[in-house]
Amino acid sequence: MFRSFGNTWKLIKISWQVLRKDKELILFPIMSGIGLAIVAGVTVAIFAANGALDRIDAEEGESGLTGVDAAIGVIGLFVGFFIINYFNAALIGAARVRLKGGDPNIWTGFAAVNKHIPAVAGWAVISVIVFLVLQYLRSRRGGFIYNIVIGLVGAVWAYMTFFVIPVLIVEGVGPIEAIKRSSALFKRTWGEQLVGNFGFGILYIVVGLIVAIPIGIAFAISPIVGFIVAVPLAGLAIAAIQTMEGIFKAALYDYVAEGVTPELFPEDTLRDAYAPGPTAYRGM
Repeated sequence: MFRSFGNTWKLIKISWQVLRKDKELILFPIMSGIGLAIVAGVTVAIFAANGALDRIDAEEGESGLTGVDAAIGVIGLFVGFFIINYFNAALIGAARVRLKGGDPNIWTGFAAVNKHIPAVAGWAVISVIVFLVLQYLRSRRGGFIYNIVIGLVGAVWAYMTFFVIPVLIVEGVGPIEAIKRSSALFKRTWGEQLVGNFGFGILYIVVGLIVAIPIGIAFAISPIVGFIVAVPLAGLAIAAIQTMEGIFKAALYDYVAEGVTPELFPEDTLRDAYAPGPTAYRGM
C-alpha cells in the first residue's frame, strides 16, 4: 500500500511538472467545462420552452415526456460527450508533443484531434449508448447484489476503454477498433494492478478539502461572495487535476503501446507503479 501511494505521488508530481512547463494545457479542460455548461444551459432552455420541464414533474397518469423530449435529451448527451472527448483528445495530443521533447500550444492539440473528428464523434455515440444502457439498468430495482454487479460492469467498461482516446488520435483507427486495442493494452500489461494503484482520486479529495476552506470562508461572508469565489476556484482546481490525468494517460500510452519512456517520466516509476499482472505481455 505504501509503495503504491509513493509511486502515485511521484506520478502526480511529474505530471504537475509537465503542466508547469506548458500551463496552456489547462485550457483544454476549462474549455470543455465551458462547452458542457453551454450545452446544459441550451438543453434546459429548450426543455423549458417546449414544456418538457413541466412534463418531467407531471403527476402519475399524465402525459409525461414525449419522443421529441427524449430525442432532445439524447442529442444533448451526444454533444456533451463529443465535447468531453474532443478536448480530452486535444489535451493528450498536445501533451504527447511535450513528452517527446517538443513545445506544444493549444493549436497543437487541436491539430492532433481535428484529423480524427469522425472517429471522436463515433466514440461519443458509443459512449451515449453505454451511458443510457447503464442508467436504465441502474434504474431497475434489483437489490443490493444487482447494484454491485452493475457498478462493476460500469467500472470494467471504464478501465477497458481507458486508452480509447489516445488510440483514436495516434493510431488513426475507428472507435470499435480503438475499444479492442484499448482492451488489449489494458489486459496485456497492468490491468490487475490498476484498481489498487491508480490514485488520482486521492488528489481530488485532498484538493477538494483544501479548496473548501477559502470557499467556506467566502460563503460565511456572503453567499454572493461565496459563489464568486467557488466557481473559478473549484473549476481551476478540477481543471488542473484533469490536465495532470491527461498528461499521465499520454505518458502511459506511449510507454505501454509504443515502448517509449516519455520525457520527465522515469521508466522505473511507470513500471513499478503499474506492475504487470499474470497476463502481462502475453501475446506480445
